[in-house]
Amino acid sequence: MDVKEHIVSRGLVFPEYEGGAINSVMAGLVSLLNGHSRTLFPSKPLSERYTNWIAAEIDRVALIILDGLGYNMLREYIDDHRDTFFAEFERQGRLLPLTSVAPSTTVVAMTSIWYSAPPSIHGMAGFEIFLKEIGCTANMLRFSPVAASAPGLLESYGLKAEELVKLGGIDKLIGESDVKVFSLLNRFIVDSPLSRAIHKGIHKKIGIINMWDEFYLLGETLTKESPPFIAVAYWPALDSLAHHYGPSHEVWQDEMETISRGLEKLIKNLRDDARKRTLFVITADHGFVHSPPSNSVNIMEIKGISESLLMLPTGESRFTYLTVKNGKMEGTIEILRDALGKDFLVIPSREAFEDGLFGPPVPKATFLDRIGDIIVTPTGNKNIVWNNEENELIGRHGGLTQREMLVPFLAAVF
Repeated sequence: MDVKEHIVSRGLVFPEYEGGAINSVMAGLVSLLNGHSRTLFPSKPLSERYTNWIAAEIDRVALIILDGLGYNMLREYIDDHRDTFFAEFERQGRLLPLTSVAPSTTVVAMTSIWYSAPPSIHGMAGFEIFLKEIGCTANMLRFSPVAASAPGLLESYGLKAEELVKLGGIDKLIGESDVKVFSLLNRFIVDSPLSRAIHKGIHKKIGIINMWDEFYLLGETLTKESPPFIAVAYWPALDSLAHHYGPSHEVWQDEMETISRGLEKLIKNLRDDARKRTLFVITADHGFVHSPPSNSVNIMEIKGISESLLMLPTGESRFTYLTVKNGKMEGTIEILRDALGKDFLVIPSREAFEDGLFGPPVPKATFLDRIGDIIVTPTGNKNIVWNNEENELIGRHGGLTQREMLVPFLAAVF
C-alpha cells in the first residue's frame, strides 16, 4: 500500500514536511532574520513562497500561535467579517495555508513548531501514548498515567519532561545564528512538564494572565528587547471553546472578535521603529471538525476487537493507535475495515511510518513503540471512543481532514 496515495485519494491531507508544514516555521523565521546562518534544526525552512515578499530590514518577529485556528476557519471568518483587524491583517500581508503534522493535535504539533522537527524525529506521537521505557500509557498534557487525575506524576517515576525530546534546546538548534527566542504563555502552565519539554533553551519565559496582558507584554518585548529575536505568544482559548461549543459557534466568534481587537491595539500602540521592523505572523497547531458524541464509534464494541488487542487503544479520538496480539494483525485489520467501512482509514502503523506520514522514517525504534500496530483515522466527522469516560466534546481534531490539517500562515508588516 502507498500510504500517501491512499490518504490523498480519500480527500485527506498528507503533511508537507518539506517546507510547507508547521515543522518548518521556526527554521524559516530564524533563517529570515539571519540570512544563511547555519542552524541545526532538523527541518528545512519554509518554502520561499511564504517569505520571499518580506522586506530585508525586518529584525524581529512576533509569532502568535492561536491554538485550534484552522486555515478554513480563519478564511471563513475573514470573508464574513471584512471590517475586523484580521481582514486588515490579510490586506497588509499574505494569508497562505500550511499543513499541520500527523496526528494534528496540540502536544505533537506544538513540539513540531518549537523544534522545527517532524514527529518521527522529536518523538511525540499523540495525546495519550504508550511509553515503553516506563511501561505506562501516559496523558502527555498532564504528564501522568491516563488513569491518574493529578498532573506531573511521571516525574515521580523518574521520567523527566525535559528528556522526552532529545534534540537539545532551542538555543542549540539556532546554531550559528544570534537570534533570541522568547515565550509568552499562561503563567499557570509556563513551568508545566510539557512546557519544560518543548521550551528548553529559550532565552526568556514570560507568564501572562489573560489575552490583553499577553498582547501588552508582547508589545513591551517588541519594543524593549534587543534584536534579532522571535517572540512567541501562545493563546489557547479558541481551542477550548471549539472543543466545548463546536468550531464557529457564536461564543467562538466572540473570542475571534476579542482577539482581533487585541491585535489591533497591540500593533497601533507600538512605537513606529519597532512596528516597522517587526514581522507579525499568526499560525496554529491544528484546525477542527464538528464531531459530537453522536458521531462516536466505540471500537471495543466491534465483534472480535477486544480479543485481538494487547492493550487499550491510545492516541486520539480521531487518530487512534491499536496494539494487537501476535498473529492477530491481518485479522484485526480485516475486522476493522469490514466494520468501519468508508468512514475510516485503517492503516498498518509501520507502513505509515515508513512512507513518511510522521516525517522521515529515522532508524530509531522509539517512535514505532509509541504508535502501536494499526492506525484508525476518520475520513469525515466520525470519532473513535474506547472506554466509559465522559464523552462530551463537540469539536475535535487529530485527524487528516482538510479542516483539521490546514492551518494559517498569516503574515504582515505594518
